[in-house]
Amino acid sequence: MGFMEKFLEESYKEFEALADTVWKLNSSIDDLYEEEKAKLTTYFPNDPDLQAMRWSHEGYILDQVIPKALNYSLIVFLYIELETRLMKLCNYLCDNRELPVKPNELKGQGVIRYLKYIESFFNVPIDEVSGIEDVRSLGHLRNCIVHTNGFVNHSSNRKAIHHIVNQGRYLTKDRRDLRSGELALIKLEETEDGAKLKFDFHYPFMLCGYLQRFILSLVRTIIND
Repeated sequence: MGFMEKFLEESYKEFEALADTVWKLNSSIDDLYEEEKAKLTTYFPNDPDLQAMRWSHEGYILDQVIPKALNYSLIVFLYIELETRLMKLCNYLCDNRELPVKPNELKGQGVIRYLKYIESFFNVPIDEVSGIEDVRSLGHLRNCIVHTNGFVNHSSNRKAIHHIVNQGRYLTKDRRDLRSGELALIKLEETEDGAKLKFDFHYPFMLCGYLQRFILSLVRTIIND
């Protein structure tokens, strides 16, 4: 098996496993919910006031803190995994074709740098690679999470974030029903500190499939160049 075939197989398996991980971790919140509910009558069998007090704390954790911490982390990790895949691909291409410039010698960071490398040295029109819009949206969302904890108005790319969320530029066109209204997988939640990104776990779950297809499309474009 050649490098490209092995690379595609590994990439497919990795994102497939990550999709399963996203689903299982989020599903476990339901189990925690039932577990904590059962504790109320166990700890305070005849005291509804203490039950309510405890649930105000536990309910907040289960409804707000855990989903946010989990899905923010998963989205960032998916970006890291994509970056790692592209790094491996670029290093192979550099060594295989004995290019004078190594990927890490280009300016820029992460995903953007590796895509720039492929575009510059292999004449690949990145803008035409299937799924590139989803990848760029992921980059903006990841930056907002990492640098401002999801607070959009404090982000240096807030205009892009608003455009992504309001126009549904984070899903492929065939899932228009999940990009607006109550079914939207990404929403801007109003808080005392301004609008904040809120993700339904189906976004990182579906994102795994988008990144699979993006890698496949990118490799095919390179091979056919």
